[in-house]
Amino acid sequence: MIKIGVVVTTKKLLQVAQTVSQKGFNNCFVFYLTTAENLSETIIQAIDEECDVLVARGGMKNFVNGMTKKIPIVFCSLTQGEFLKVLSEAKQQLGLPEHKQGQIAFLTNEKEIDSLVLSLELSQQLFEAKINIVNLDEVSPRAIIKAAKKEIQKGADMLVASTSIYEQIKRLPIPTHRLDGRYAHESMANAFRIAEQLGESIQAEQTYSRDLRIILEASFESIFLLNRSGEIIFMNDSAKRIIGKNGSTQQPIWQLLPSLKKNQFLDSLTENENVYGALTEINNTIYLYNIQPIPKDGRADRVVLFLDKFERVEKLNEKAQNELRQKGHVAKYTFADILGDSNQIQKIKETSRSFAHYDSTIMIFGETGTGKELFAQSIHNSSSRRNQPFVAVNCASLPDNLLESELFGYEKGAFTGALMSGKKGLFEQANKGTIFLDEISEMELSAQTRLLRVLEERNIIRIGGETVVPLDIRIIVATNRDMTTLIANGKFREDLYYRLNVLSVEIPPLWQRKEDICVIADSLIQRLGEKIGKNLSFTAESKKILKQFSWKGNVRQLRNFCERLAILANEPKIGPEFIENQLTMAFGYERQEKSLQSYEKQQILELMDKGIAKEEIAKRLGISPTTLWRRMKQYQIFKD
Repeated sequence: MIKIGVVVTTKKLLQVAQTVSQKGFNNCFVFYLTTAENLSETIIQAIDEECDVLVARGGMKNFVNGMTKKIPIVFCSLTQGEFLKVLSEAKQQLGLPEHKQGQIAFLTNEKEIDSLVLSLELSQQLFEAKINIVNLDEVSPRAIIKAAKKEIQKGADMLVASTSIYEQIKRLPIPTHRLDGRYAHESMANAFRIAEQLGESIQAEQTYSRDLRIILEASFESIFLLNRSGEIIFMNDSAKRIIGKNGSTQQPIWQLLPSLKKNQFLDSLTENENVYGALTEINNTIYLYNIQPIPKDGRADRVVLFLDKFERVEKLNEKAQNELRQKGHVAKYTFADILGDSNQIQKIKETSRSFAHYDSTIMIFGETGTGKELFAQSIHNSSSRRNQPFVAVNCASLPDNLLESELFGYEKGAFTGALMSGKKGLFEQANKGTIFLDEISEMELSAQTRLLRVLEERNIIRIGGETVVPLDIRIIVATNRDMTTLIANGKFREDLYYRLNVLSVEIPPLWQRKEDICVIADSLIQRLGEKIGKNLSFTAESKKILKQFSWKGNVRQLRNFCERLAILANEPKIGPEFIENQLTMAFGYERQEKSLQSYEKQQILELMDKGIAKEEIAKRLGISPTTLWRRMKQYQIFKD
């Protein structure tokens, strides 16, 4: 809940504020009746009472004296309606004869009052009085009295002012009228709404900052945020322990930690480039560190320094390696395991079989869940390398600072804390066989450079070593990303892409080969049912529903859904009502179908924009030309 402090200087305005706060506002309001002289003390009191935001009359701006730096203040300005009502009261109080026009001076320090000048002509005609708005740049008693006397000399019959100014002029020999806020309902309501929005934004930002700090403090890494001079702007607790009690944040980091190189920070700022995977020794401990510049308006003005104990990184390395070993470097699947009767999948299987006879690098494209590793294993098992290792590596699953040592290995004594025996990299473990690099698009640029050399030279040098290790290896890579976009954004080396994409396989998503859905689902439900002791199958109506669903997660999503059905099904024949209920519970069936239609429409438009004939479009979408015509009519696509 937002706590809003409302600062007023009249009882009338207090009544208005209290009344307005009870109409449609659900947050907590605290009201402060004060004077201009005591305004600073009142604001301090509101801060002490933990108000999130304050609301005050616009005329108080010049009395705040910089307090808005301590707490946000929303000022409610005079509205057109309130302006006219106050003038009406003033004219009545003045009581001039009908034949005399009269002259009213409106003294204010509220700059927003300028917007009311547009109503002056109307006001002067309505009240038969000349109205002069006097903006006060200074609100000292002397300046107020001086401005008021000047208006009297000009022939003013009455002075109108807000409470803070009225207190200074009320003893002058001229009728005065106080703007006490009794008609401020509209402006106060507007200010309350703004205050609520501002308070919610502040609370959201505070929550985000608190959560971010919790995350940073929970990190095993020591994290420093530094300015261009190398001075510490922020550091987490782990970083504080490295600096120690005697370290001053006013010193550059390279003076606090002399083993860090000053030129690396300066070059990183100047060139806006990362320093990645460097080693240093601090307090007799080896650390791995990264330097990442933070650009602002095209120029890096801050850097983040990450320090991590090499011993901890190495343990993570060992854990990742053990997990890979436990998986076994064996390809289990063949092309017979790839189900589907569609022309697309049969053609891709035929193409992949022919690729298996050659050692050229293969790049497999496909959405998540389409079975890219299944194809990679099948290619390996159809090749002359089938009896050799098949090593699969997910480039996104290993930490960036471990990927290079995992792929290329290191020599004994390469780093302090490294394994004394050294370590074979995955390329060496896959020698004579196949290495499959999944999610190749997530590989860091430094690792991309080493991979390019491996592709060109067909050998590796372990980290910290000098011996060239020759490789006889087949390389298959896969991605679900648009590589041309990554290249354009500088995230992937163009020369590496062309070196990898010698032979290519593109696996279509399930929605483009709907005839395969039921073939895959039948096999899955039978196999999964047998595993848990059930004899399961789909009815014809159930299969129609399965074919209509979008399956954005492709075969992986279909398999997981079939596993859900196998566990929950109480009847051997899985009917349409059960399918629909489970689709709705698992994925939101109706929303998915709308998404599918939108996606299909987008695909048709993109293919037509490329100038592809309708017959070919229908073929690519796995539908007949007649069905394509009906879909174009349904989606209101009218193109020749």
